Amino acid sequence: MDTIEAAIKLVRQADLFRLFSLVFNYPSEEVVLTWRELAQDMLSSGLLPADLKEKITVLLSKSSDFEALQREYSEVFFTGKVPMCETAAHPEYDVYYNLASLYKMFGFEPRSGEAPDHITRELEFLSIMCIKQLNADSAQKKEVTEKAYKTFLLNNVKGFIQKLKDKIEQVKPDGFYAYAVRILYNEIENNS
Repeated sequence: MDTIEAAIKLVRQADLFRLFSLVFNYPSEEVVLTWRELAQDMLSSGLLPADLKEKITVLLSKSSDFEALQREYSEVFFTGKVPMCETAAHPEYDVYYNLASLYKMFGFEPRSGEAPDHITRELEFLSIMCIKQLNADSAQKKEVTEKAYKTFLLNNVKGFIQKLKDKIEQVKPDGFYAYAVRILYNEIENNS
């Protein structure tokens, strides 16, 4: 890694993408507990800028009612109003082939039965790519990983998150998931 600041940025991005990959999973008790613990760890790490720390604190406060989270998730995502897969957000092209190749190249396999273009899998992949950049043992590996990360972020995730944000805000603009996707969207916009 070139600098401590760059390493901190990659750790912060890895944590954020992992956090939001969990946030956009169905809010079972285990999933909510896991992402809330990760958010608390992030808040206590000292790696977050003040504005992001405040947003994550608000996110935690908005998630205190477990049953309300499940109802909102069902209302927003299970009704079919908000697609959680990139292919639905970008019907003009099939992303499966590109995802399969990219995932295989970097040793990432989505869980059995889950769509590889599901928002949770794509965010998990970005998190792993941040860690791979940190752990690259040569300049060439770091360069290849960084290029793949940036390309995937710009070509796949950025536009998808924009469409996801717009759709969620149409369905439930004042809800938890609208707030969560705005945080994610702003972080992607500011860091891409």
